[in-house]
Amino acid sequence: MTPLISLQLLMDRLHSCTLLSALASLSLRLYLAPVFFIAGMNKVTTFPDIVLWFGNPD
Repeated sequence: MTPLISLQLLMDRLHSCTLLSALASLSLRLYLAPVFFIAGMNKVTTFPDIVLWFGNPD
């Protein structure tokens, strides 16, 4: 195996690892998106209670 072919093989494997890393990151974001959306909607719907809680002098 010549050094040029082994370098090309290494570059191909590195490229495939980069693609797998991007897919892993995307899948984690898609998994967590509903959690953050529900938390945000809960905060929006109970905003007056949050304001009262932070405005409490106790």
